[in-house]
Amino acid sequence: MRWLLMVGVVFVTACSPQDAPPEEEEAGSTPPEPIVIIETLPDVRQVIPGSAVHAPEPGATLERLPAPVVAPPPPRPVNLGIVVVEEVNRLRTRRGMVTLAGTQRVAADAVCRLDDGRTPACEVLARTAMRRFVGRRSVSCTLGLREDAGDDHTAVCTAGDNDLSLWVVAQGWAFADGTASPELRAAETTARAEQRGLWASITAR
Repeated sequence: MRWLLMVGVVFVTACSPQDAPPEEEEAGSTPPEPIVIIETLPDVRQVIPGSAVHAPEPGATLERLPAPVVAPPPPRPVNLGIVVVEEVNRLRTRRGMVTLAGTQRVAADAVCRLDDGRTPACEVLARTAMRRFVGRRSVSCTLGLREDAGDDHTAVCTAGDNDLSLWVVAQGWAFADGTASPELRAAETTARAEQRGLWASITAR
C-alpha cells in the first residue's frame, strides 16, 4: 500500500501599518452625538432660478398667478414694393389699404380754381400730384407682424428717404388731422402761408 503524503504550504505576508486593523475604542467611551440642523421654511413658495423649490404642504391651496403681459412687437418698416395711389393719402398695397398716418384728404366736393379758369375737383389735383411723386418707386410702411393682409391700416410710409405723410402735407396736397405730430402741423402751417398745392387755389374744403 502506498501512502500519499500531502504537504501544506502557508504563505505569510507582512502587513503594513496602514493595513493594520483599527484599535479598539477604549472601554466605556461614548460616541459623539450627530449634529442636527433644523431649517425653518417660509410660508410661501420660492421659485427662484438657482434656488431650491419648496413643495407646498399636503392639502395646501395653490394660488395661480396671472401670466406676465407680453407687449406686442413694435411696428417695423415693411417693404411693400410698388403701390397704387387710390387717394392722395391712401395707398393700395399687398398688405391691404394703408392710410398715411396723421393726414386728412381734401373733401370730395372741394373745387379748385386754376389760372386758366378751370375748376377741377381738388382731390383729383392732389391725387395726381401724389401719383407723380410716388411713381414706380418701392414704398415701405410700418406695419405690425400680426396685421392681416386684408386689413385697413394706418401707418407711416416712406418712398426712398421721403416720409409720405410729411411730403403730402408740406406740399399742400393734404391736411394734418387730429393725430398729427407737431412736425406735420408745422408743415401744414408753412404750406398754407406759402400758398402751396391746394392752398393756392382751393375755394371750398
